[in-house]
Amino acid sequence: EGEVAVAHSLYKDALALNPEQVSMQNSLANIYMGVGLYGEVPAVSSQLADRMTALWMSGQKQQSLKLVRDTLQADSLQSNWIGHNLGYVLYVTGDVKGAYPHMRKFVTDFNILEQAVRPSSAGFYATFAFVLQKNGDRDADILIRKLETYLGEGKAGQAKTGADKNLRTDLRPGIILQMIKGDKDAAYTWLDRFLDLDFSDTVLLTTPPFEPMRGTPEFEKRATRMAENAAKHRALIEAQLSSPKPNWVNK
Repeated sequence: EGEVAVAHSLYKDALALNPEQVSMQNSLANIYMGVGLYGEVPAVSSQLADRMTALWMSGQKQQSLKLVRDTLQADSLQSNWIGHNLGYVLYVTGDVKGAYPHMRKFVTDFNILEQAVRPSSAGFYATFAFVLQKNGDRDADILIRKLETYLGEGKAGQAKTGADKNLRTDLRPGIILQMIKGDKDAAYTWLDRFLDLDFSDTVLLTTPPFEPMRGTPEFEKRATRMAENAAKHRALIEAQLSSPKPNWVNK
Protein backbone atom coordinates (compact mmCIF):
# COMPACT_ATOMS: atom_id res chain seq x y z
CA GLU A 1 0.00 0.00 0.00
CA GLY A 2 2.98 2.32 -0.40
CA GLU A 3 4.17 2.15 3.24
CA VAL A 4 7.52 0.77 2.14
CA ALA A 5 9.55 1.64 5.25
CA VAL A 6 6.92 0.08 7.52
CA ALA A 7 6.96 -3.07 5.39
CA HIS A 8 10.76 -3.08 5.51
CA SER A 9 10.75 -3.03 9.32
CA LEU A 10 8.23 -5.87 9.51
CA TYR A 11 10.12 -8.02 7.02
CA LYS A 12 13.37 -7.44 8.92
CA ASP A 13 11.62 -8.62 12.10
CA ALA A 14 10.33 -11.70 10.29
CA LEU A 15 13.72 -12.56 8.80
CA ALA A 16 15.32 -12.20 12.25
CA LEU A 17 12.97 -14.93 13.46
CA ASN A 18 13.75 -17.23 10.53
CA PRO A 19 16.77 -16.16 8.42
CA GLU A 20 16.31 -19.07 6.02
CA GLN A 21 12.72 -18.18 5.06
CA VAL A 22 12.94 -17.75 1.27
CA SER A 23 9.82 -15.61 0.83
CA MET A 24 11.07 -13.14 3.46
CA GLN A 25 14.49 -13.01 1.79
CA ASN A 26 12.88 -12.28 -1.57
CA SER A 27 10.49 -9.69 -0.14
CA LEU A 28 13.31 -7.76 1.51
CA ALA A 29 15.45 -8.01 -1.62
CA ASN A 30 12.53 -6.63 -3.67
CA ILE A 31 12.15 -3.70 -1.29
CA TYR A 32 15.86 -2.88 -1.51
CA MET A 33 15.91 -3.15 -5.30
CA GLY A 34 12.68 -1.17 -5.56
CA VAL A 35 14.30 1.81 -3.84
CA GLY A 36 17.80 1.41 -5.28
CA LEU A 37 19.60 -0.08 -2.26
CA TYR A 38 21.20 -2.84 -4.31
CA GLY A 39 24.15 -3.23 -1.96
CA GLU A 40 21.86 -4.42 0.84
CA VAL A 41 20.57 -7.41 -1.12
CA PRO A 42 23.41 -9.92 -0.52
CA ALA A 43 23.10 -9.47 3.26
CA VAL A 44 19.45 -10.57 3.31
CA SER A 45 18.97 -12.96 0.39
CA SER A 46 20.73 -16.11 -0.76
CA GLN A 47 18.44 -16.36 -3.82
CA LEU A 48 20.15 -16.41 -7.20
CA ALA A 49 17.71 -14.08 -8.93
CA ASP A 50 17.99 -11.49 -6.16
CA ARG A 51 21.79 -11.50 -6.17
CA MET A 52 22.12 -11.53 -9.96
CA THR A 53 19.59 -8.72 -10.42
CA ALA A 54 21.20 -6.61 -7.68
CA LEU A 55 24.60 -6.97 -9.37
CA TRP A 56 23.13 -6.00 -12.74
CA MET A 57 21.26 -2.98 -11.39
CA SER A 58 24.27 -1.73 -9.41
CA GLY A 59 26.29 -1.58 -12.62
CA GLN A 60 28.24 -4.80 -12.03
CA LYS A 61 26.94 -6.25 -15.27
CA GLN A 62 29.87 -8.50 -16.09
CA GLN A 63 29.77 -10.03 -12.61
CA SER A 64 26.04 -10.65 -12.98
CA LEU A 65 26.46 -12.30 -16.38
CA LYS A 66 29.35 -14.41 -15.07
CA LEU A 67 27.16 -15.64 -12.22
CA VAL A 68 24.50 -16.57 -14.79
CA ARG A 69 27.02 -18.41 -16.97
CA ASP A 70 28.63 -20.19 -14.01
CA THR A 71 25.25 -21.35 -12.74
CA LEU A 72 24.29 -22.66 -16.17
CA GLN A 73 27.53 -24.60 -16.45
CA ALA A 74 27.37 -25.97 -12.91
CA ASP A 75 23.81 -27.21 -13.13
CA SER A 76 22.79 -28.19 -16.65
CA LEU A 77 19.86 -30.14 -15.19
CA GLN A 78 18.57 -27.15 -13.24
CA SER A 79 15.89 -27.39 -10.63
CA ASN A 80 12.70 -25.58 -11.63
CA TRP A 81 13.40 -22.62 -9.37
CA ILE A 82 17.00 -22.23 -10.50
CA GLY A 83 15.77 -22.31 -14.08
CA HIS A 84 13.14 -19.69 -13.35
CA ASN A 85 15.69 -17.49 -11.56
CA LEU A 86 18.05 -17.68 -14.51
CA GLY A 87 15.22 -16.94 -16.90
CA TYR A 88 14.23 -13.87 -14.93
CA VAL A 89 17.78 -12.55 -14.72
CA LEU A 90 18.32 -13.06 -18.44
CA TYR A 91 15.04 -11.18 -19.01
CA VAL A 92 16.24 -8.29 -16.81
CA THR A 93 19.49 -8.12 -18.78
CA GLY A 94 17.48 -7.83 -21.99
CA ASP A 95 18.18 -11.35 -23.25
CA VAL A 96 14.57 -12.32 -23.95
CA LYS A 97 15.63 -15.11 -26.29
CA GLY A 98 17.94 -16.61 -23.68
CA ALA A 99 15.26 -16.32 -21.00
CA TYR A 100 12.71 -18.22 -23.06
CA PRO A 101 13.74 -21.89 -22.59
CA HIS A 102 13.99 -21.45 -18.81
CA MET A 103 10.62 -19.72 -18.51
CA ARG A 104 8.98 -22.09 -20.98
CA LYS A 105 10.15 -25.05 -18.89
CA PHE A 106 8.84 -23.45 -15.70
CA VAL A 107 5.44 -22.76 -17.28
CA THR A 108 5.21 -26.40 -18.41
CA ASP A 109 6.59 -28.06 -15.28
CA PHE A 110 4.35 -26.10 -12.93
CA ASN A 111 1.28 -26.33 -15.19
CA ILE A 112 0.96 -22.55 -15.19
CA LEU A 113 -1.43 -22.51 -18.16
CA GLU A 114 -4.07 -24.35 -16.11
CA GLN A 115 -3.85 -22.17 -13.00
CA ALA A 116 -5.73 -19.01 -12.14
CA VAL A 117 -3.80 -15.79 -11.59
CA ARG A 118 -3.46 -14.76 -7.94
CA PRO A 119 -2.10 -11.54 -6.42
CA SER A 120 1.15 -13.32 -5.58
CA SER A 121 1.56 -14.70 -9.11
CA ALA A 122 0.31 -11.88 -11.38
CA GLY A 123 3.81 -10.45 -11.85
CA PHE A 124 5.15 -13.87 -12.88
CA TYR A 125 2.33 -14.30 -15.40
CA ALA A 126 3.04 -10.92 -16.99
CA THR A 127 6.74 -11.68 -17.37
CA PHE A 128 6.04 -15.16 -18.74
CA ALA A 129 3.49 -13.75 -21.20
CA PHE A 130 5.94 -11.15 -22.49
CA VAL A 131 8.81 -13.60 -22.94
CA LEU A 132 6.61 -16.24 -24.59
CA GLN A 133 5.04 -13.70 -26.93
CA LYS A 134 8.41 -12.27 -28.02
CA ASN A 135 9.58 -15.78 -28.84
CA GLY A 136 6.52 -16.57 -30.96
CA ASP A 137 5.01 -18.98 -28.44
CA ARG A 138 1.23 -18.94 -28.88
CA ASP A 139 0.67 -20.03 -25.28
CA ALA A 140 1.35 -16.38 -24.47
CA ASP A 141 -2.25 -15.72 -25.53
CA ILE A 142 -3.53 -18.00 -22.78
CA LEU A 143 -1.53 -16.11 -20.16
CA ILE A 144 -2.69 -12.77 -21.57
CA ARG A 145 -6.33 -13.81 -21.30
CA LYS A 146 -5.80 -14.97 -17.73
CA LEU A 147 -4.23 -11.63 -16.83
CA GLU A 148 -7.07 -9.74 -18.51
CA THR A 149 -9.60 -11.71 -16.48
CA TYR A 150 -7.72 -11.18 -13.24
CA LEU A 151 -7.28 -7.45 -13.82
CA GLY A 152 -10.88 -6.88 -14.88
CA GLU A 153 -10.60 -6.43 -18.62
CA GLY A 154 -13.88 -5.16 -20.02
CA LYS A 155 -15.16 -3.48 -16.85
CA ALA A 156 -16.20 -0.02 -18.05
CA GLY A 157 -12.76 0.96 -19.22
CA GLN A 158 -10.98 -0.01 -16.03
CA ALA A 159 -8.49 -2.19 -17.88
CA LYS A 160 -7.40 0.90 -19.82
CA THR A 161 -6.68 2.98 -16.72
CA GLY A 162 -6.10 0.80 -13.68
CA ALA A 163 -8.13 3.38 -11.78
CA ASP A 164 -9.71 0.71 -9.57
CA LYS A 165 -6.34 -0.79 -8.59
CA ASN A 166 -4.56 0.19 -5.39
CA LEU A 167 -1.95 -2.54 -4.95
CA ARG A 168 1.52 -2.73 -6.44
CA THR A 169 0.96 -6.45 -7.10
CA ASP A 170 -1.88 -5.54 -9.49
CA LEU A 171 -0.53 -2.38 -11.06
CA ARG A 172 2.90 -3.71 -12.02
CA PRO A 173 1.57 -6.62 -14.13
CA GLY A 174 -1.15 -4.31 -15.49
CA ILE A 175 1.51 -1.98 -16.87
CA ILE A 176 3.35 -4.86 -18.53
CA LEU A 177 0.11 -6.32 -19.89
CA GLN A 178 -0.65 -3.10 -21.73
CA MET A 179 2.88 -3.11 -23.18
CA ILE A 180 2.40 -6.72 -24.33
CA LYS A 181 -0.79 -5.63 -26.09
CA GLY A 182 1.06 -2.75 -27.76
CA ASP A 183 -0.99 -0.02 -26.08
CA LYS A 184 1.62 2.48 -24.89
CA ASP A 185 -0.95 5.09 -23.89
CA ALA A 186 -2.72 2.60 -21.63
CA ALA A 187 0.63 1.49 -20.21
CA TYR A 188 1.45 5.09 -19.31
CA THR A 189 -1.96 5.49 -17.66
CA TRP A 190 -1.38 2.41 -15.51
CA LEU A 191 2.17 3.61 -14.76
CA ASP A 192 0.86 7.02 -13.70
CA ARG A 193 -1.52 5.30 -11.30
CA PHE A 194 1.44 3.32 -9.90
CA LEU A 195 3.44 6.52 -9.39
CA ASP A 196 0.49 8.54 -8.02
CA LEU A 197 0.13 5.94 -5.27
CA ASP A 198 3.77 6.57 -4.30
CA PHE A 199 5.09 3.17 -5.40
CA SER A 200 8.65 2.75 -6.64
CA ASP A 201 10.40 0.03 -8.61
CA THR A 202 13.80 0.98 -9.98
CA VAL A 203 14.06 -2.31 -11.90
CA LEU A 204 10.73 -2.09 -13.73
CA LEU A 205 11.53 0.65 -16.23
CA THR A 206 14.84 -0.98 -17.19
CA THR A 207 13.18 -4.21 -18.38
CA PRO A 208 12.59 -5.17 -22.05
CA PRO A 209 8.87 -4.21 -22.33
CA PHE A 210 9.85 -0.53 -22.05
CA GLU A 211 12.60 -0.60 -24.67
CA PRO A 212 10.41 1.09 -27.35
CA MET A 213 9.64 3.99 -25.01
CA ARG A 214 13.06 4.81 -23.59
CA GLY A 215 14.50 8.19 -24.46
CA THR A 216 11.13 9.79 -25.23
CA PRO A 217 9.97 12.81 -23.18
CA GLU A 218 6.93 10.86 -21.97
CA PHE A 219 9.09 8.03 -20.67
CA GLU A 220 11.73 10.26 -19.09
CA LYS A 221 9.07 12.18 -17.19
CA ARG A 222 7.86 8.94 -15.58
CA ALA A 223 11.44 7.77 -14.96
CA THR A 224 12.09 10.98 -13.04
CA ARG A 225 8.97 10.47 -10.93
CA MET A 226 10.00 6.87 -10.26
CA ALA A 227 13.41 8.06 -9.07
CA GLU A 228 11.77 10.65 -6.79
CA ASN A 229 9.49 8.04 -5.23
CA ALA A 230 12.43 5.69 -4.73
CA ALA A 231 14.56 8.41 -3.12
CA LYS A 232 11.84 9.22 -0.60
CA HIS A 233 11.42 5.60 0.48
CA ARG A 234 15.17 4.99 0.39
CA ALA A 235 15.83 7.80 2.86
CA LEU A 236 13.36 6.32 5.36
CA ILE A 237 14.85 2.83 5.04
CA GLU A 238 18.41 4.13 5.34
CA ALA A 239 17.37 5.85 8.57
CA GLN A 240 16.07 2.52 9.89
CA LEU A 241 19.28 0.72 8.88
CA SER A 242 21.46 3.37 10.54
CA SER A 243 19.69 2.69 13.87
CA PRO A 244 18.78 -0.99 13.60
CA LYS A 245 16.62 -2.79 16.11
CA PRO A 246 18.63 -5.15 18.36
CA ASN A 247 17.02 -8.21 16.77
CA TRP A 248 18.24 -7.16 13.31
CA VAL A 249 21.91 -7.39 14.29
CA ASN A 250 23.55 -10.76 13.69
CA LYS A 251 25.03 -12.12 16.88
